[in-house]
Amino acid sequence: ASAAAAESDAAGTSVLDFEERFETSPDELYALLLDSNRMSMVTGGATIERRVGGAFTLFSGAVTGFLTGLEDGRRIVQRWRFSSWPAGVYSVVTMELAARSGQTVLRLRQTGVPDEDKARAEAGWRQNIFGRIRVMFGLGGMPNF
Repeated sequence: ASAAAAESDAAGTSVLDFEERFETSPDELYALLLDSNRMSMVTGGATIERRVGGAFTLFSGAVTGFLTGLEDGRRIVQRWRFSSWPAGVYSVVTMELAARSGQTVLRLRQTGVPDEDKARAEAGWRQNIFGRIRVMFGLGGMPNF
């Protein structure tokens, strides 16, 4: 059980780096994370243009960004921001998916998170996205708190 790394990024920003496990295949989890309908169920409102350069919103626009890298079933890279951040300020989210012991391990690394929003971003991923995905879609697995 590892806590998010207390790693520092550029001045005034932090890095989130943690793993989550799900009872599903990497391909299924990848598809779910990029599906507007299922992510709307998870976040209360989502739009996702599933292509490199495509825009996305989560939590009815509270989170916005662009998909900058996609590798089917393996990796999702995003320019990601809370809508409350100053214009033009983005973090970079990389989600890597791998099959391990019959589960999918998702490693999330988010760089460039303003220090004052590190706890909010981590809680959002762990409870409001990954925790809800486990419950809503029966994907079990244990969070690594």
